Amino acid sequence: MSVSLLENTFKLLLDKDFKALSSRCEETSVLDLIKFDENKKSDVLAWLLDPNGGHQQGDYFLKALLHYVFNIADDEQLNNFLSTFELLSHSVSQAKVIREFPINAGAGRIDLLILDPSQKLIIVIERKDGSKLHNQQLNKYASWVEANYADWNKVYVLSDSYFKNHGDEYDTRFVKVDDTWLSDALLDVIGRGLLTQRQEYQLSDVHDFIFGEWDEKRDPYFKSFDKLLNRVSANHSDTIRLLEEHKLISGNKSFPLIELTPLEYFGYVLPNAHNYADWQLKLAELIQYNHKVFSQLHGLNEFNLFEECIQKQFPELSVSFEDSAIILMLTKHKPSEGHYWPYYLKIEREKNEDDQGIYAVTINVNRDSPEEFHHLAERVADAYKMKRQSNWRFKHEVLLENIESLVLDGLDDSLYHKIKGFYGVVKGIKFKA
Repeated sequence: MSVSLLENTFKLLLDKDFKALSSRCEETSVLDLIKFDENKKSDVLAWLLDPNGGHQQGDYFLKALLHYVFNIADDEQLNNFLSTFELLSHSVSQAKVIREFPINAGAGRIDLLILDPSQKLIIVIERKDGSKLHNQQLNKYASWVEANYADWNKVYVLSDSYFKNHGDEYDTRFVKVDDTWLSDALLDVIGRGLLTQRQEYQLSDVHDFIFGEWDEKRDPYFKSFDKLLNRVSANHSDTIRLLEEHKLISGNKSFPLIELTPLEYFGYVLPNAHNYADWQLKLAELIQYNHKVFSQLHGLNEFNLFEECIQKQFPELSVSFEDSAIILMLTKHKPSEGHYWPYYLKIEREKNEDDQGIYAVTINVNRDSPEEFHHLAERVADAYKMKRQSNWRFKHEVLLENIESLVLDGLDDSLYHKIKGFYGVVKGIKFKA
């Protein structure tokens, strides 16, 4: 195994797709390295909402928030709000944003308080990023505002990125929003030629790494990253599995080759080089040098690429992975998470006599699923003429063996026909509520 694993790893590293992945596994923004907790996100939100902030977009983000809140607020919440005319016609460019504003002694601090004397407008924002409300803080903040700014227009916002249920701690005066409004506002100005290059980079990073979600479609440098990853994992699945299985032992520590980082290599492996064979040291050196790519490949296999093919041709099928298999069933028949599937088609990796990877297809039915799903298992078992006793729990039958590769080529492909046949059977079964 030692020589062949080393040689196959060379082939993997020389693969042009692997080289393409190498350049795409590096962070392109320092923000990717920073953990943005609730306070840091509130700081950035305050910067965006400040009409005189360094983003130089004036009151654009503040207006975006107000418009969003106005559209989703209920009638009672709107009683405190500006009129529609004031909202649309008046500027809030003179508003001041204050972070961690202290109210009555010991009663807490408002995350973001925004005040505009010209409009007699006060906006209270409590920011949550996974944490829960406590100590009736919303009620305390609103009560303080009512006592001190009674004749002002008031907007109370609970900015909750996870949109949690806060139970009795929630105050109905507060309009609950997630980060949708901000993500949309950022995307509306990015990539339209409206910003300087510096602003474009700043706001793109704020969206991708703080309030939005990174999307490779917007960054040509990372285009097709997932496709490259799945292609490499499919083409070198045996090598990746062996690198996951083979471990280097250092004292009471164990390091799977595929996970080896520079810290582990220079801190544990190299100082104990005399404990390892030459081929192991060569592999360790190569892998730690490319550890960012290998960390992405770790856990992937040929089934990840095969999933893409299945979803394109059979979009109504759900896919799940096991260690060496992929299983399929109709999405609308799936039980809730944590329950057994009543039936599934399983494509499993095996080994032939020459230790080469081959695949087998089985049909499986299961009455360990919730009782209301048992009729689905019965119907599939009937469709495949599976013999069973009255007290049966689980049955499976082999449909196809000795498949050499996972491809769906259509007319002449027996694997394709087995999946298509399964698809046709289960699509015709109605779920009995």
